[in-house]
Order: sequence, then C-alpha cells, then structure tokens
Amino acid sequence: MTNIKDFVDADVPYEDVPHLAERYLDSFPTNAHGGSHFTLRAWFANVLVEREVMLKAVPIKTEPRCAVLEVSWHPVSGPYPSFHGKLYAWRGDTRSCRLEIEGNYEPPGGIAGAAFDAILGHRIAAESIHDLLDRFKDAFADLHAAEVH
Repeated sequence: MTNIKDFVDADVPYEDVPHLAERYLDSFPTNAHGGSHFTLRAWFANVLVEREVMLKAVPIKTEPRCAVLEVSWHPVSGPYPSFHGKLYAWRGDTRSCRLEIEGNYEPPGGIAGAAFDAILGHRIAAESIHDLLDRFKDAFADLHAAEVH
C-alpha cells in the first residue's frame, strides 16, 4: 500500500462540503453501487494521463471543526490503482475551509507495478489527487454560490 495526501483551500463553509460533494458527484453518470463515473486526470511531462474510475464520496461525520467523507475509487478498466481514503473539510473562517484528502492505493501489477509506482506512478497519483481536489474546490464554490443567490 502506498499512502498519499494533499490539500487545497476552498471558498465554502466546511459544513456544506458533504452536501456539495453529493450534488457534484450526482452530476456524473452513476452505477448501481452509488459510484459516479469520473475521469481522473494528471499532467506529466506535457502528457495528459486520464483514467475512468467509479468514484464514491460518502459523508461519515461532521464535527465542530471538520466534516469527513469516505472517498474511494475503482478503475473502470485497465491497470490503474484503486484508492481508499478520507476527504476532510477543516473549518477555516465562516466562508472557507481546507479540503484535505488522505488515503492509500495499491499499485496494480505486482512487482512490475511497484517498480513503475516508484519511478513514475506515485507522481501520477499525486497529480491525480491534486487535480481531484482542485476540481472539488471549483465545483463546490460554484454550487455554493448558486445556492446562496
């Protein structure tokens, strides 16, 4: 298992994140298990790497300073790791929060997959996680602004 973690600041209240995540992921086609058909993206050396996954984000608790969602994805096809982790929305001021994702993935392909992960795969995974957080941040801000107006 390989651990990965990243964060980004978002212009939405932390307590709205579970609802906003549900609305955002509902905008994508879903499967019978509640996963949303989602494209993960990463730029590496001027090459865009994209993989189709079934993404889930399920609220598990909201506390006075943090909302927590369980996040996972599984590849639709091809060699791509599955991911299991948590998305934290840490309270900032009254209108902002820090989105932090942390979790684990298992590089597919046994020893060859582990070698690829050590050379290049982990960087692609880190870029994918960062892109996902940026897309969450932008979508949550847009959805929140539409709700407020």
